[in-house]
Parts: sequence; structure tokens; C-alpha cells
Amino acid sequence: MKKLLFSAIFLISFLSYSVDPIPSSQLKKGMTGYGLTVFEGNHIEKFPVEVLGLLQNQTPGENRVLVRCGGPVIEKAGIISGMSGSPVYFDGKLAGAISFGWEFGKEPIGGLTPIENMQSVTRQYGTRGSTHTLRFEDIPDINKILNPDSKSFYPRELQQAFKQGFFVSSGFRDLPFSAVSASFAGEATDAPGTLKPGGAVAVALTRGSLNLYAIGTVTSVEGSYVLAFGHPLFGLGSISIPMHTASVLTTYPSIKSSNKLGAIGTDVGIVVEDRSAAILGVLGRKADMIPMTVKVNFGSTSTTYSLELAEHPLLTPFLTNLAVNNILNTACETVGLHSFNLKGRIDMSGHPSLKLDAMVIGTSMAGISGQITSLVQAVLQNPYDQVHIKGITLDLNYAEQLRMAQLIKVKSSRARTHPGETVHLQLYLKPFQRELFIKNITLTIPENMKPGDYHVEIGDGFSIMKRESKILKQKIESLDGFIRLVNNFLRNNKLYVGLAEKTSALYMGESVQSSLPASVMETVEMQGVHIPRTEKWKEFRAVDVLTLDDVVQGYFSFPLTVVAK
Repeated sequence: MKKLLFSAIFLISFLSYSVDPIPSSQLKKGMTGYGLTVFEGNHIEKFPVEVLGLLQNQTPGENRVLVRCGGPVIEKAGIISGMSGSPVYFDGKLAGAISFGWEFGKEPIGGLTPIENMQSVTRQYGTRGSTHTLRFEDIPDINKILNPDSKSFYPRELQQAFKQGFFVSSGFRDLPFSAVSASFAGEATDAPGTLKPGGAVAVALTRGSLNLYAIGTVTSVEGSYVLAFGHPLFGLGSISIPMHTASVLTTYPSIKSSNKLGAIGTDVGIVVEDRSAAILGVLGRKADMIPMTVKVNFGSTSTTYSLELAEHPLLTPFLTNLAVNNILNTACETVGLHSFNLKGRIDMSGHPSLKLDAMVIGTSMAGISGQITSLVQAVLQNPYDQVHIKGITLDLNYAEQLRMAQLIKVKSSRARTHPGETVHLQLYLKPFQRELFIKNITLTIPENMKPGDYHVEIGDGFSIMKRESKILKQKIESLDGFIRLVNNFLRNNKLYVGLAEKTSALYMGESVQSSLPASVMETVEMQGVHIPRTEKWKEFRAVDVLTLDDVVQGYFSFPLTVVAK
């Protein structure tokens, strides 16, 4: 199976290593030359290369060159993940970069991306926008935010790239991907201070408590521009992701696919283009990263993790989910019944903070990471404003038990009452694998409550919001409107109680116009104006009356008649 390899870039202090190019049309079968790469440490080594032929239109309008590589290390290990970007020269001229190979190969045969394809990325820098296109008729459905599917966070290209083993991690256990990682990225104390052709380079996706990098090889350095990889990182187009120097700890031979195990060094620039033929970096610039702080409280132990995430509307949600999963699997060291009490916020420039406040129960970390990731995704992929996230702060209390309770019965002290009087309610709650308990609460009828038939409605936050699902689906016209909606979500560890009465309502933009006289409703309809209307919407004045250390579920409604004094 064809396998892309990881390229990298060697840091350079604006030195040029310019070499005349040789186009692929001049390469003939049997021509011999050499390539440059690092097999260990920072030492750039030559390896022999022979042209086997030209693969025309391997991708639409682009050729690839089939080559056989040699040398002691390559003869033993084959084409190595991490060699991507290794420059290849014929007659002293730059032909391109090693960019792909095959798994389980018996000979070190690979592919070369012609230099003319790679240099087109530099020429077109700044003339094209990002390749990702987001089309949304509205903010993601609220129910999906409350009950996220983790698969929805990952564009197919990102999933495929990780499955192919492009990436490297340190600080935590193995990443949750099926393929072997391309390299291991620790922090190097001996990494070079500059980038040059044949040297190792790292693209930083996360750094700090979790280091996640793509490591490859620098193809060319001209002034402040660095070409590497010979293939895309994700194919995201215009990006801004940190670029580091790197060193190679060792080369690990494998029958399936050999790997370079590397370590990252100095931040020397940013990757600005992620295209099919190469990635392009610019030296001397700094990329904005998103700071994330995660505090995990487990029993008497509290651990704080600090890291930075690359910022991109498609990539950041993916990295958020990855980081939270790895942190929690490390901090909690268990898979089984558990509960999380989450509090936190997402801070943005020019907008209110989005608050996180929920309890999550389950048997894996996917539930809690999904809750967090779904909100990051909704913010970054909103259709209204381009958003810069200033920071993500999470505070998680963890318990190794399923903290959930079912509201199984409600008893009321009366069915008829007067304004100003108090109704006593008994709530019967059955926790998971614990004894039933009873909570007593009171409901005071307002002095100004008009006589009539009402319903007392009591339940968990999600059940109450489902009762008012039409309100949740009202049209949102701004990011701030979405943030207000999320910040006002009813919480799943609280019980809410209130009085409901039938009324009429019109949905107008982000607001609900309720308690309108019948004459107003009729006038609007007579004008032929179609405005979404609820026929049996209940004005619900709910207050939270009970906070539990459990995710609570259950809903009850019973009639209550208010009689004039």
C-alpha cells in the first residue's frame, strides 16, 4: 500500500542553500545521484539514488519519479518514515524530494516529488486561500452539542493522515490510532539552531504537557522560505503552525514500515502553506497557539497540565479531543465506570466567554472529551464571525463510580392553592447502586399569580429543555446569541421546578414573543406574514431547586389549580 512519509524542515537563520533545479522531464532511467537525510543525531548523510522511471500524472497534472535508494541504513530499513522531504540531486542539481514508499517492501524503492511541483507552492504563496470550506445554514444542532458523536469532530483527511502514522507524541501513552506513529518527539537539547537541506524539521500541532509533531526532512532553504515533506501535512491550504528544528534519536527498522524516532528543538518559524506537493515554512515568524490548561482532581490528588494547540477551525477540535483524551487517560489511569464534574470556559477575542458546566458519566473518556470538543468545534466553525480563541480552561473532578440518580416519584402536599402559599414537594431519587433517598423542597406561589389551571413541572435540565425544544431551535443570528444560549443551558446535575401555562408565542429572530393577545396573532396572520409559531407553547418559569453530585434524570408533571383568595 502506498504510504506518505514525513518530511521536516531544518531551522535556518535566513541562510540560503540555493541550488539550480533539474526538471523531471530531464530525468532518465539509470541516472544516478544522491539524497540527503539524517539517520541519527544531527548528522546529515548522503545516500545513493537511482532513477527507475517517470510516473506521469500520478496526481492530476503532476508527475512523480520512481527511484531506488541505497546505503547501509536504507538497505536494512527500506524507505523510512521521516525521510519525506529528503532532497535528491543529479549532476549537482536539485531534482526534488523523497515523498512516498510502500509498506512491506523488499527493496528500498520509493517516489520523488519533482522540485518544479514543490517550487510552485512558494510561487503561489499568498495568492490562494485556505482549502477548507465550511457551509452552515445554522449553528450545529443543540442536541448534537449536548450529545456529541466524537467521529463528527474529525474531517476525513485528518482521520486518514493519523491512520497512516504521520505523527509523533510524547508525555503520555500511545495515541489512539491504529497505525504506528512516524516518530517519537521528545524535547531535544542537541537539536540544531538552523534548518538546512537534509536536516530534520518538526511541525508542532500541540506542545507542552503533550507534544505532538510531524517530523520530516528539509528539501530546500532559500532566504526565509523553507520547502519540506514533498506531500501535504493535511492539505489544509493556508495555515499558521509552528515550525521547529529537530534531531533524530535513532532509526527503527521494521518489516512493515521503518521509522525515525526524533526529538524537537527550537521554534524557528511557521508553516504557512499545506499543499499537495509540499509544505512551505517561513523563518523568523511566530504562530499564535491556543493555550489550554486542564486541572484534574482525583481523590486527594490534583494535577495541572498546560499545553498549546495549533489554531485552525478544522484542526483545533481534533487536537482538543486528542489532548483531553490523553490527559485523562494518563491522570485517571483507568477504564471503567466513572463520573466527571466539569467546569471551565472558552475565552475568545471580542466575544463573551463560553462557559462549561456539566457532569459526564460513562465507561470511557470519549464522553467528557466529546462535550468539550463539540463546543470548541461550534465556536471555530460558526457561520458568523472568524474567531480567535484566547484560551481554554478546564477543571475536572473525577470519581471512580457512576454518579447518576433517577427521579422516580414526586408527591405534592396539595392540588389546589392560593397566591402566596407554599406547596411542599417530596422527591424520590434512586441513585445507581445506592439506596433510595428523599429530598423535600417547597414551591412558593407568587402573590401576583392569576387564578387558573397550571402544571407543576419538575425534572432534570435536559428533560426540561426537550419540553421546550422549539425554543432551542429558534433561529440564532450571531455568535454571541449562540454563546448566550449555551451559557443558559439547564444543567444535568440539577432538578428544576416551575409553573407552566398555555400561551401563544411568535419566534422572531433570537427572541420569543410570548403572551401576545389573540388579536395580535390574528393580525399578523391576516397580513400573510409567515412567522414560526408554537400552538401549545408553555411559558415556563423554572428555577433550580436541587443540586446533586449525580447526573440526574427524570421528569414529572401534575396539575395545580390556583384559586383567588
